[in-house]
Amino acid sequence: MDLPPTHYDVALKNVPDMIKYLRRDLTTIAEKRLQGPFEGDDEFAHPVDNYVSYLSCETIKHAQEIAEREHGISRDDPAWNEQLLFLQDPFFVQALQVKFSEYMTILNFELFGKKTFFVSNHLAEHLALTELNIDADVIRLPFESCLFVYTSPVVIEALYQISERTPPYPDAPVSVFLTGLPAGGGKRMIRMVAFQSDYGNIHIKVKRDLLVKEGWLIEDLLTTDWEKLREDDPDLNAEFDPLFDRFRGLGGRFDQDGFGKDKVSDNLFYTKGLPFFRIVVNTVLYLASNTPEVTEFLSPHNAIQNRLQKVKSQKKRRNIKKNMKRASCLDFSALGVSMGKIVVQKPVAASETAEDETSTGRRKSLTSSGGHKKACPPYSASRLVGWTRFDRAHQNECRISARVY
Repeated sequence: MDLPPTHYDVALKNVPDMIKYLRRDLTTIAEKRLQGPFEGDDEFAHPVDNYVSYLSCETIKHAQEIAEREHGISRDDPAWNEQLLFLQDPFFVQALQVKFSEYMTILNFELFGKKTFFVSNHLAEHLALTELNIDADVIRLPFESCLFVYTSPVVIEALYQISERTPPYPDAPVSVFLTGLPAGGGKRMIRMVAFQSDYGNIHIKVKRDLLVKEGWLIEDLLTTDWEKLREDDPDLNAEFDPLFDRFRGLGGRFDQDGFGKDKVSDNLFYTKGLPFFRIVVNTVLYLASNTPEVTEFLSPHNAIQNRLQKVKSQKKRRNIKKNMKRASCLDFSALGVSMGKIVVQKPVAASETAEDETSTGRRKSLTSSGGHKKACPPYSASRLVGWTRFDRAHQNECRISARVY
């Protein structure tokens, strides 16, 4: 089984200069013995030659090329400065921050070992139909930064509901980077940055921060309303920065060659976007349950590289490299590979049921097979719901593991 190219693969291929800055910053972090994850690079970045400076220079170059190519404006033209006025616009600053947040997301992912989980399509369908309202504090990421990869149409459609669009690229996988970060007032939050991308483009990017607060249930976490919270909590209000989207949701289309985006309303994240984030949170809970199905796989890239060293034919080498592009360079854990799809049996007529009971002495059960999470009260941060397969004839059964965090 091969993992399709994730946004990690896409970003490093499409922005190769990013690798240089990642290596240098990761080296500085190790030398200074800093503890991540990080939201910004103040503690380790070079004061002049850093990734933000690189992004600014690249954007100016791009603007100059457009001015010369599409508008015929040279550097000596008086209109030259007018074409670059957009650099002073707050939108430009925010657009740079969007690109920078991508860099920090990948840096944290590298820092914590590039832990990657592929969620099978059938498991994703089960998770989409699972609602579990226990204490939000039981949610712990498997690593402080990790990546979930989805290819299920259910997940892709749920992602595009946030921007109220139909998925134009249904075959491109969805990469969701999760990072545990501190929030104001000693609280913590889970940052989710989701991309649907391929080597050609970034089709959609969504960022969402979910607050983990004492006394909250998972439904409260999923419907985190930062605007309301900042009004009630001075600690959060002090850290709230609308310009840089601190805590706020951010979604839209981000072109690889520019910073164009379709801004979405913040409340869409906890209304139409709720199904997508519920799937992601349920994936975290599935991993922490007592019986998750996890299968380890290695990336084929090392084997392909070894094969390339032995092949001299240019034609064969090109074909081998094409195969390499179809798979991610990441080793990964696959979740729920053997899980079957959800099957809802056709209801049996009363007359047919009675006849069947008479002839066989048994009654046919009307069941809906599939995985499901179900919790038994009382809810407790020291008890986590287990994953169990069940049918409606035994829907009151449940399992709770004694896993303590």
